[in-house]
Amino acid sequence: MEGSQPVPKNPRKLLHLAQQVWFTQHYRNRSTKPNKIVIKVTRDCNLRCTYCYVSGGARKERIAPAMVIDFFDQIADGNPRIIDCTFHGGEPLMVGNIIREVVDGLEKRPYAPRLQFSLQTNATLVTEAWVRYFREHRISVSVSLDGPKAINDSTRVNLVGRGSFERTMRGIDLLCKAGGVGLICVVTKQNQDHLIDVLNLCHEKGIRSLSFLPFFPSGYGAGKEDQLGADNLEYWERTKQVIDWLIEHNMRYPDAMIYEREIASIVRNILIPGNGCYMCASSPCGAGTRHVGLDVNGDVYVCDTFYGLTNFVIGNMLTQSIDEILQNPLVERFQQRSVKTIPKCSACHLNEWCYGGCPAHNVLFYGEEEGFNRESHMCSWFMQIIPFLKDRFDKQLIDPNLLSDLPTSSPIVLPASV
Repeated sequence: MEGSQPVPKNPRKLLHLAQQVWFTQHYRNRSTKPNKIVIKVTRDCNLRCTYCYVSGGARKERIAPAMVIDFFDQIADGNPRIIDCTFHGGEPLMVGNIIREVVDGLEKRPYAPRLQFSLQTNATLVTEAWVRYFREHRISVSVSLDGPKAINDSTRVNLVGRGSFERTMRGIDLLCKAGGVGLICVVTKQNQDHLIDVLNLCHEKGIRSLSFLPFFPSGYGAGKEDQLGADNLEYWERTKQVIDWLIEHNMRYPDAMIYEREIASIVRNILIPGNGCYMCASSPCGAGTRHVGLDVNGDVYVCDTFYGLTNFVIGNMLTQSIDEILQNPLVERFQQRSVKTIPKCSACHLNEWCYGGCPAHNVLFYGEEEGFNRESHMCSWFMQIIPFLKDRFDKQLIDPNLLSDLPTSSPIVLPASV
C-alpha cells in the first residue's frame, strides 16, 4: 500500500469526506466571510480557573444582544455557508437572558436555516430548564472538565478556591440524559497522567466527542508555562495511550465511538493532505477568514484565542461594518503564514500532512514576531504523531475510521425530542 491513501469503507463517510474536500477546494481561494463566530456574551464567571485565557470574572461586562444580531445580519449577507454562533465567556449561563434574546432574534432572521448554535460552559449552572432550552433550539454544548475530582479541583475552582467537580458533573449528567454533550480538557502538568480517566468518564457517560487542548499562557495562565505547561515528548507518550484506548474502545463499541478532535484532525490531514476541513488544523489557519471572535464591547478579534490582546483586534462593530473590519491587513498576514512560508516547516518532510500548529499559541509562547515566523511550539509532538499514524495507516495496521469521524468531530447536537 506504499504511496497510496486508505479510504473510508463506509459509503456514507466517503460521501461526506468528498463533500468536505469539495467545500475546501471551492472556498479556499475565495474571499468569503467567516462562518465560525465566538461570541463573548460576558466577561463574568463564577469560577476562577488558574489557566483561564480570558481571565474570566476579572471584569463583569456583558454584550448587547442587538449588536450581536446586527453582526450576524452582516456576516450572513452574501455568505452562503452554514454559520456557527458559539456562546462563550466567562461563563455564558450567567447571562442566560442575553443568550435567549440573541437566539430568539436570530431564529426570526431569513438566514435562520443556515445558523447553528453551540455553547461552551463549565456546566455548574446547567438546570433541567436549560437542557430543555438547548434541546428545543438545537444548541450543542461543550463542557470543560480536567479529570477526576482531585485533579479537576486543583485548577478549576470558584472565587474562594473550592473545586467545581461535583457541580460540573451534575450539569454533565443532566446534559447526557437529554441526549449528548462534548468535553474540553485543558492538558497541564497536573492532569497529563489522567487523560485515560477522562476517556473512561466519556465511556461511562456516553460522551462521544472530546478535545484535549494543551495549556497555552494567556489570561490567568500568563507566565505559568513552567508551572502548567506539559512537556511535548511526555505529552506524546500520553497521546499514544489515548490512541490505543480509542482504537480498542471503538472496535469494541462500534455504535458508540468516541473521537478526540486533535487526533481526528491529524488523521484527516494524513488521509487527504491539506484538506483543511477543520479551520484550526489547516495551513493557513482560519483566523479572520473562517473564524473571528466578538467581544462584549464590539471588538472583533482575528481569532478568539487572542482575547485581551489588543494587537489582534481587527475592528469594532460599533464604528465599522464587517466588510471594513475584514479588510484589516492582519487577516492577510495570517493567510500568508503556512508550512510553506516558515523556514523549518518548508524544509520538513512532514509538511504535506502537518498544518504547522496554531499561530496564536505560538505568539503566546514566543512573542508576536518570533511566533509568526517559526515552527510550532508543539513541533516535537507533531514529529512523533504524524509518522506514527501514517506508517500504521500505510501498512493497514489501523483503520482510520477508529480515530476520526470523517464527517465531523463537533460536539453532539442535542436532539429535538427525547
